[in-house]
Amino acid sequence: MKTFQNFCYIVSDDSSPNRFQIIDMQYLPDSVHVVHDGTTYFERGHTIWIDKDKMYIGSETKLGGSYESMTIYSLATPTNPTFLRSLKTDFPLISTVHDMYVNNDTVFASCGNQGLYLFKYNDALNTFTQLGSYINYSSGAAYNHASALPADKKTLVFCDEVPTSLPIRIVDVQDPANIIPQSTINPYPNTTPHNPYMIGNRWAIISCYEDGLNIYDIADPANPVFAGFFDTHPQGGISGSSYNGYRGNWGAYPFFPSGLILALDMQNGVFLLDATQTFIQPIGFTENAATETNFQIYPSPASGHINITSAKNIDASVIISNVLGEIVLTQQLSFFGKQKIDVSQLANGAYIVNLKTKNGSLTKKIIINNN
Repeated sequence: MKTFQNFCYIVSDDSSPNRFQIIDMQYLPDSVHVVHDGTTYFERGHTIWIDKDKMYIGSETKLGGSYESMTIYSLATPTNPTFLRSLKTDFPLISTVHDMYVNNDTVFASCGNQGLYLFKYNDALNTFTQLGSYINYSSGAAYNHASALPADKKTLVFCDEVPTSLPIRIVDVQDPANIIPQSTINPYPNTTPHNPYMIGNRWAIISCYEDGLNIYDIADPANPVFAGFFDTHPQGGISGSSYNGYRGNWGAYPFFPSGLILALDMQNGVFLLDATQTFIQPIGFTENAATETNFQIYPSPASGHINITSAKNIDASVIISNVLGEIVLTQQLSFFGKQKIDVSQLANGAYIVNLKTKNGSLTKKIIINNN
């Protein structure tokens, strides 16, 4: 669903019978007024986006079964959308648009197995033109699922849903005709990223099915930094030591004025999360402190122990927490060279190691697999 003015537009891609709905929200919370509930425009839509006064529908199915990869409607009259154009008219070879991120008439279209395409809608001519594409970026098949654009519009974060275990990708889109890869992120070896969201230029919020909600600092797109996570699905994924397909956290909403985040888990329901500490506390050391201490925490996965090394003689505290935020191990250390931390008594799964010194703190996610 998406909103425009005081209206909410709702699509569903469930099998027939289905319908498109428009809700007038001006009377909330006293009452809900449904002003359209039917198949006049279309029966099913997989995704929806609203940019200015235009509504985009991805993978639209009309009543009777005819299919459009993507359509655009005018919301000049919000209760009566007007069909403008189908992408198929200009680009018939694009077979599907699974999702789209639209900014100022520029469409970042996730076209499934065909990859990522950038289109521009010309309002005056009522046509789509292609600005660029990013395809064949994976050594094997990759189903381009969804993307998100930071506030500065310089990079794009996107996820490939099929097959499982593909990385999150960050690309430079300043020149749409020459999209440049910046980095990839693998939360865990078997994690399947699903939907990305951006807050400002820095925070990438990623729903990762059985591995919950992950947050990354991408202020430097070429060097993303893990910032925090919440495991909505402890019965599976890395914390449950098993993967059971497409289950768990498949969506989020991080745009509340309060800063709270909704994380949606298919089996476990809705979680309301407060990531304030992640956003206001710097993760890692300052550049000088990092250079001076040169801390490293490894290996991951770890069995029996983890190693922490430093190039300087410095005192530090080590705090290890589980996915529920519970502290499971603390230790005070004086560093010069390498220190070993015994983790043999910890259960297999994901943990956060927080290393604190007088110069700053370093946080790293590790996997423990005690055989």
